[in-house]
Formats: sequence, C-alpha cells, structure tokens
Amino acid sequence: MSILLFILIITFSTAQSISNKSFNLRNPDGGEYTYTCISCAAAALFFAVTSGGNLTFVKELYVYSFGFALSYGAAILFLFLAIKHGSLALTTLVMSYSLIIPALVGLVVYDEKASVSLFIGLALLCISLALINNKGEEKTIINIKWIVYVLLAFFGNGMCSSVQQMQQRKFGGEYKSEFMIAALLMIVIMMVVLLMVFERKIFFKALRSGFVFPVISGAANGAVNLFVMLMLALVPASVMFPLISAGDIVVTSAISVLFYKEKLTKRQLVGILFGVAAIVFLNL
Repeated sequence: MSILLFILIITFSTAQSISNKSFNLRNPDGGEYTYTCISCAAAALFFAVTSGGNLTFVKELYVYSFGFALSYGAAILFLFLAIKHGSLALTTLVMSYSLIIPALVGLVVYDEKASVSLFIGLALLCISLALINNKGEEKTIINIKWIVYVLLAFFGNGMCSSVQQMQQRKFGGEYKSEFMIAALLMIVIMMVVLLMVFERKIFFKALRSGFVFPVISGAANGAVNLFVMLMLALVPASVMFPLISAGDIVVTSAISVLFYKEKLTKRQLVGILFGVAAIVFLNL
C-alpha cells in the first residue's frame, strides 16, 4: 500500500510541474495570474469535495489562512515565472530546499534541537548550489531573472510549511481542509484582482490555449496532500519526506532532459545528486 501511495504522490507531483511547463510553453507572453487563479480554485474545489462537506470554519483560523495565502500565492506565482525563465529540473531542486525554512523556524521559535544530519544537509545543500550555478559554461541556464524568481518561490514555499506548522500546533491538527480552502479562496480573490489589472487582454487567449493545465495542477496538488496524509499513517515522516523529495527531483529532472530537451551540464547533474542527498539529510 505504501509503495502505491509513493508512486501516486510522485506521479501527481510531477503532473504539477509538467502542467506548469506546458502552460508556459503555450503562453509565452504571460498568464501567470490566470494560471495561479485557476490552479488555486481547482485545489480549493478538490479539498471541498474530499472533505465530504463536513466543514467547520472558526474565525481564529483566518489569520493563519491569510498568512498561508500570501506565502502559497507567492510560491506558486514565482514558481511559474521561474520555470518560464529557467530550468524545470533546477527549479524543482531549489524548491525542494525550501524545507530548511520550517526547520529553522522550529529551531528558533519552538526551541527544537539541531541534529548532526541538519548540518550535513546544509553543507550538501551549499555544495549543490555551487555546482548548479554553472555560469562559466556554454550550456548554462542560469540567469538573473530565474535566480530572483526561484528565490522568491523558495521563501514563499518555505513559509507555507512554517505557517502550516503553526496552524497545526495551534489547533491540535484540526481544521486542515478548512484552513486550505480558506487560504486558496483568498489567493483566488487576489489573483482575480491582479489578472483584471494586468492580464485582461490575454485572459481569454490564455484560457483557450491552456485552461486544462492549471486545473490539472490544482487537482494534482490536492491529491498530493491527500496521499501524503494517508502515507503518514503507514510510513514515518523521516522516511517518507526524503523519499518523496528525492523521487520528485529525479523524475522531474529526467522529464526535463528527455522531453523538454533542457541542456544540463555534467556539473549541474552532479549538483542535482548532491541536492538529493541534501534533501535526505535535511529530513532526517
């Protein structure tokens, strides 16, 4: 059962990346607000359906949902832009590093103890970043725009996990679906305002050319969250998260090279391997 869940998680996680890339290729002139809006609406619908309508919203929840909305909105928006301006494989790798942020929050805010594996993971992470920053070779796919966007997505994604951690501690693990639905609907409202201001001229073109991709991405995001919760009942978190992160990086990197013809240098490929090792140690 755990193997099946692992395969499903990697499949749906990879589907998010492929959907993002596919929408980007069909809409080179923009569409990031449209994509984010539709994706979050689809994810909210997924959580509403899987909850069976058994939802209870409490006003104390909205502060955490708003914090998550800002973080997740930034993560998905800048992830879209990072993939547009750089490598899908390297973007996925750097995004996986964002788990260091909730780890640091745990050390600073909750007085959790730092383990040896944390320091090993940080060292491997630094080596990985040095290797993928391949400016000196012809095949490099590193540029300033990509660096800015991927760092913003990195911090947004890291803060998502941190806010989620705070919410779960505050409410004793309750109101998961309510928390996500409220946050996702807040993002939808924000994105509607932004796309009305910046994407009115291309909105219908973006819908015609790739409406299905953000829908798939949003539904896949909800499925990943659902299967992760199911797998947590069968596999320890310290084992599960390194496997998922490493599997996602390996599969996405293979798809990037084989299907999207991304030119990764040998040095960058070694950097990805160090990145996988870093993810494993950071999760221990």
